[in-house]
Amino acid sequence: MAEHLKPFDEIFILGPTTAKDEFRNYFHDEKLLTDKKVVLEKCDYLSENKLKEKITEFFKD
Repeated sequence: MAEHLKPFDEIFILGPTTAKDEFRNYFHDEKLLTDKKVVLEKCDYLSENKLKEKITEFFKD
């Protein structure tokens, strides 16, 4: 899976469970994303419009 993320400098992960934290810990421990900006955000169910809004806000720069 890390191979798919290598081309990206910024990675935005959101969701309601601890899976996102486990993902971050795995890649951190394996030193696979050390040069990447990885942002985690906890959230419950989002409508499609709200999800698009969050993604647009994160990547607006």
